[in-house]
Amino acid sequence: MKKISILWFSLKELKHNFVMLLISFLLLTSILTAAFFVSVASSDLIGSFFDYISSSSYKTSGEKGFSFTLNGLQYTALDTVSDLPFISVIPDDIMVRSSDFYYNGNELGDHNIMAHYPNPKGKIRIISGTDLTKEVIDSELIWISEQFSEKTNCKTGDIIANNISSNLTVEYKVAGIFEGDDDIDAFLPFGTYYKTMEKAGFYIGTTMTGTISDVANYKKMSAELKKRGIHSESNYDEEIKAITLMDLLLQALFVVVVIAGIWTFSNLCSIILNNRKRFIIHLQILGMKPIQALSVYGFIIIAISMLAFLLAILFSNIFSVYIIDLAKKIYPELGKMEVNIASQLVKGIVVFLITICLVLVRSYKNIRSTELISQLSEVQ
Repeated sequence: MKKISILWFSLKELKHNFVMLLISFLLLTSILTAAFFVSVASSDLIGSFFDYISSSSYKTSGEKGFSFTLNGLQYTALDTVSDLPFISVIPDDIMVRSSDFYYNGNELGDHNIMAHYPNPKGKIRIISGTDLTKEVIDSELIWISEQFSEKTNCKTGDIIANNISSNLTVEYKVAGIFEGDDDIDAFLPFGTYYKTMEKAGFYIGTTMTGTISDVANYKKMSAELKKRGIHSESNYDEEIKAITLMDLLLQALFVVVVIAGIWTFSNLCSIILNNRKRFIIHLQILGMKPIQALSVYGFIIIAISMLAFLLAILFSNIFSVYIIDLAKKIYPELGKMEVNIASQLVKGIVVFLITICLVLVRSYKNIRSTELISQLSEVQ
């Protein structure tokens, strides 16, 4: 039969089954709206919580991104993670055995000497001499405090000896003086101290701070570090687990609701076809093949499904924008929250295609069974 005839039959069937098709459309639209709202709202709200955690980490560490620690590592572990997309990996400062350091033959056992990586800006301010920069990070230099300089009469350019062992002594040149600090009398570059200790056959175990762009990548990073036998942790591990679990549950709910909506719509279409068996038999007697009969109802099914999906995505995003605005008013400290319409459209297209395929396949089977009935009627 010609396409114009199929269109005419489709419009006639739409009018004849208007109430049933309207119920199908309303049910499909409402169920899908609820499903997509759960998906959109959960993704955006959970994303905002991740942004909030990242910003909190930034406030704590002073470095943009999400910070966490790598525990029980040696300094050489910097090389084992160099291929991963860290913004930075920095070993924590460690207290050095001051009894191993001497100035003018006097042991510095009553002083606090720290190995820093690099000069912790904001904590120590160099007032004279050379600043600790990346260019001198591997140099055999040491910096002393004002109090230390006054007490020992040590000044820039002097030598402080480090007796690593009976067979190894390293001399550090005083590169500068920093503003008085009650806790630190002297500090030297972490890298220099590590390499010195390595020469003596000692290895330094330290905790390192790793920073990545955002908390969302932390889960991937943790999984990769675990493969390498490196344990990582942050102050927000429990919160991240809870938020991730919540997201998985909500996305699972989305899948369940979508399946329920598709199956309900498919059953309603089957009811319509079962009620129209006599009409379908007449069409087959007129020479319409099963695939052509499917086109009559397929046109209606696709039109209803497409409109239902578009409205569902529209309504779900409107509701999500409202919820986001409400969340911002109640919790202004939350991170940025934006509805990602593009991702929802992609998700909607996928679900739409699955719906169409399932409903059309079931409809075709119903029409084929009707064809057998018509053939039996002709034989009788």
